[in-house]
Amino acid sequence: MTAQLPTHAFALLEAARERGDPLADAAAQQPRAFAALEHAPEPGSPLAQMLASIDPAPAWLDDETLRRGGELLHRTGPLALVALASGSLLEGYADPRGNKPLAMTGQLERRAYRRLQETARFLLLVCAPDGMRAGHGAGWRACVRVRLVHGRVRNLLRASGRWSSAWGEPANVHDTVGTLMMFTVFMLEGLERLGVAVEPLEAERYYRLFRYVGHVLGIDDTVLPLDLDHARRTTASIRAHRPPPDDDSRALTRALLHAPVHDAASVPERVLGVALRSALVGGAHLVLAPELVAALQIPPTPTRHLLRLARPLCAAWDRIGHHRRTRAWAVRSGERLWRAYVDYGLRDQPPPFAAPDDLQGRSRAEPQHDGSDAAAHGLRGVGADAVRAGAVTLR
Repeated sequence: MTAQLPTHAFALLEAARERGDPLADAAAQQPRAFAALEHAPEPGSPLAQMLASIDPAPAWLDDETLRRGGELLHRTGPLALVALASGSLLEGYADPRGNKPLAMTGQLERRAYRRLQETARFLLLVCAPDGMRAGHGAGWRACVRVRLVHGRVRNLLRASGRWSSAWGEPANVHDTVGTLMMFTVFMLEGLERLGVAVEPLEAERYYRLFRYVGHVLGIDDTVLPLDLDHARRTTASIRAHRPPPDDDSRALTRALLHAPVHDAASVPERVLGVALRSALVGGAHLVLAPELVAALQIPPTPTRHLLRLARPLCAAWDRIGHHRRTRAWAVRSGERLWRAYVDYGLRDQPPPFAAPDDLQGRSRAEPQHDGSDAAAHGLRGVGADAVRAGAVTLR
């Protein structure tokens, strides 16, 4: 069993539930804030201040990390996709405090498959060689945009009057640390359960890349894990103190697992969607802890037995990625697979990482109201324009 954080370090992490990201919140209220990302921001503006907080890059970031930190994701190709969709994301939904922004924006339940593909695209950009190069790397720019999106979401949730203080700040620092663990520790554990042998140096380099992702997303050094061992202890503490999954957890899980069928636009896509859904459900049984599978009410499926039988094939793919003569081929092939998945899934769609203009969902933990309640009817009642114009006072 992995050791947890010392008492003082855990206290700092818990206190981070009450901290948001004032720099991103202020920047997100600027008119045309997202368009301003494509140009040099006005000196002294909230966006300029946010960007100044992550410039220059920290001294512990090295060129090898920027060039090769994401190789693990690429060389494991389809196995990393399974670990992400069937493991990391589903466990991320399990926290009943951290899942509230997802439930209340409605973006995941209504557009679950697109959100999965956007997450895959985010990882693809971050893990590309030099993708996190400050200022011009596509992954770095995606991180900055996601940070602004989180600022917009916090502003909307606070202004709605529907956010409960029992959940901490919306999209708080603690939950951003949890998301970072989802992309690192959860992902590494999922790959190992699928039969992948991750070398210690490779795993450490992968984590170091995402440590920088956390820095760009606004996680401060008091709670940002220093290395992979620190990240694993942070994950152990989060798991040990996480309340059981709630109805929002189960609804988000159902939305993701059924999305390949629900979002199919043609008969061939529906046939493929049925196969993908079965693979996602089977993968969850293989990657997640049994008690979490039960708590999320993930149904049994014969596919889980097939995936267990396929572990030797997974190990064979992994050996190709380890071998000196075939590693480069495995990295290229895995990167092409991720890119093909993302490009096909996001075809003819609006640009990814779009900021919501209003709240289109409702948490099952919110008080229920009768039909006369404007909030129950009008989840769009407080929009981004009202927040920017100051029509609603932000707490």
